[in-house]
Amino acid sequence: FNWCHGVEKDIVVDCMDPKAFTVKDGGIIANCAFYGLTRTITMNKWLFGLKDVLQAVNASHNHIKKGPRFPPLPRVLTITLQHNSIREIEPQAFTDLDNLLNLDLSYNRINGESLKGVFVGKKAPERYEPLPIRTLSLGHNDISVLYGDTFLHLEYLRELHLDYNPLVVNEDFSKALSQLPELKLLNLAGAGLKSLPKDTFSGLQLTSLLLNGNQFTQVPELSELGSSLRLLNLNQNPISELDASSFSGLRSVSEIVVSGMPKLSTIKSGTFSSLENIRVISCSYNPELTSIDEAAFWDKTAKHFTLQEVYLNDNALLTIRRTLLPWIKMSKVTLDGNRWVCDCQLHWLAKFLRNRNATVDRLTEVKCWDPPWLNGTQMVFWNIDLVSRHENYPCQAELEAERKEKERLRLEQERLNLEQEQLRVEQERIRLKQDQAQQNLEQGVKPVETEESSVKFYHLIGIVGIIALVVLIGSVIAFNKYRNYRPIYNVEKMSSPMHNEMKDLKGNLAEKSHLVG
Repeated sequence: FNWCHGVEKDIVVDCMDPKAFTVKDGGIIANCAFYGLTRTITMNKWLFGLKDVLQAVNASHNHIKKGPRFPPLPRVLTITLQHNSIREIEPQAFTDLDNLLNLDLSYNRINGESLKGVFVGKKAPERYEPLPIRTLSLGHNDISVLYGDTFLHLEYLRELHLDYNPLVVNEDFSKALSQLPELKLLNLAGAGLKSLPKDTFSGLQLTSLLLNGNQFTQVPELSELGSSLRLLNLNQNPISELDASSFSGLRSVSEIVVSGMPKLSTIKSGTFSSLENIRVISCSYNPELTSIDEAAFWDKTAKHFTLQEVYLNDNALLTIRRTLLPWIKMSKVTLDGNRWVCDCQLHWLAKFLRNRNATVDRLTEVKCWDPPWLNGTQMVFWNIDLVSRHENYPCQAELEAERKEKERLRLEQERLNLEQEQLRVEQERIRLKQDQAQQNLEQGVKPVETEESSVKFYHLIGIVGIIALVVLIGSVIAFNKYRNYRPIYNVEKMSSPMHNEMKDLKGNLAEKSHLVG
């Protein structure tokens, strides 16, 4: 007996070994793999004798041509029949397995016709009871057509593997899938698919969809899975470019795999940035991928950022912009295996790697491809100041422009610092004046005139001076006009000797005036 470790004590017994009947407790795994079996009649009798302790049956890698109907085996959880030559299966082959959870029929010659009437539950008074199977593997067979009722009794199925079958996706195919309300993972890898009809997955709540190894030239429309899909695998499809419409509507997807694409050359702006819950993007081993737009992975204006891991190793990338990712927010990024051109435009990456930042995985494998004298140099050890003196250095002008820009920024910073210092000094002077004024006010001393009051005072003095000047000029004019004026007194009222004299003078003047007249 061979002992295996598990949740319970499981015992692996060789096929047809009579000693297996001595096991009374624990669980038995019947190992009938590589026994050259062509029929299962004898095996079934032996299995039935172990029904009280049997938990799993492995009959893989034999020459069985017809899948048997298994006897009642109430404790069996797993049956493996992969790598046989099964072309047909007995009707209701698994009906009596009340607790069967995992069934593997991959790598056989099963077709759609072979599956008719196979997955049928026990008949109850009003309906058939569903089979308990959770995982069904039918990959690497000859299935092209699925009938609408093929999976009618598999209500609890959560994983269905139909990979590497020549599938025809039509209305019956969609109807067959619609019978699986609990289905979460669907594997359609390597099925030769070029497109998917609308509503192929109508009514399903898939969380994982594997479409790798097909013939899609563009990402199929999957918006009907927008609220449930978490993982989408598109590896090894001949898609040449990805853009903002490629994954539109997949608001719940958290992981996308677009690796091993032989024709993928460009990833445009907005390809992944609109995905609200994206956490992992695998984009590696794409031999033609040379261009990734700096806005492909994230929206710089978005408030919520979920992306944690980006795998960009083993592509044909020549350069990337510093703004391609918010590097300090990333958990893991791979960049090795690309054709990096180590010039001034990529020197930021060398400096970033020299910080030994844990974001970039396998950072010592990130190496220069061009120019030739740097080929194979680890970017973490690349010093731009040493190689820039080479006569064939590809971007001397850009490097000189960068240095001038740094000098300009330095001078600008110095100017700003000087202005800030002057502003600080002026603020300090004003503060001291205010403090002095406050002290004078508290001590009852007349405050020192401010500059503004001084100006007003001088204005007042100027106005008074102007008025005085006007009055003076007026006085001079009046003096010049009336300086020969003599007043004529009223001699009639005089009574002194002077009065008499004035009276005589008046008479003389009258006579003279008469003569003149």
